[in-house]
Amino acid sequence: MADDGSAPPVRVPQPRRVRVSRDGEKLVLEVRWFRLLHMALLAAAVLGSVFLQLFYQAPSFRTAAEQLPSWYPFVQIAAFVVAAYGGVAGLVNRTRVTVGGGVLEVKPGPLPWWGAKRVPTSDIAQVHCIESSAGSRAGGTTFAVVAITPQGRNLPLLGPVAERGVALFLEQEIETALGIPDRKVPGELPK
Repeated sequence: MADDGSAPPVRVPQPRRVRVSRDGEKLVLEVRWFRLLHMALLAAAVLGSVFLQLFYQAPSFRTAAEQLPSWYPFVQIAAFVVAAYGGVAGLVNRTRVTVGGGVLEVKPGPLPWWGAKRVPTSDIAQVHCIESSAGSRAGGTTFAVVAITPQGRNLPLLGPVAERGVALFLEQEIETALGIPDRKVPGELPK
């Protein structure tokens, strides 16, 4: 129990896909991306490419292929390239969150990906997690870690995060590193 009679804050256990370390005085959180979805993307890209090759070479499909718009194969190839890149990125990429020295830095890599940011810690008054609507389009729920600025604006830090426990752990560790007490925020994920 805390001194004021309230229950102590709930601690979120460290998920297996998150590695915690220190770089001098800085906290470093590394989140591994890999999920079975990434293997499925790679499989779809390979199988789709093989099917496309067979379709355009098979004599029985030549007539059908000739009736397709000339741009159609390029759209298919682009879709397979995007799927393959997403699959490979999921296999090798990690998101590295560094907190310290007056800055919170988010860097996905080693393959280029969006979501990198650098936020002065003075711009962070509170951190919380929300369920992200972007994930529902992809067929599953995802989560986002969001900062609240001293002016009361929401500032997305990380997302989409595939697992609720990972998002909550990142929130907890960022708040701890910044010395921010955990407070309830309307609409946040419960711990």
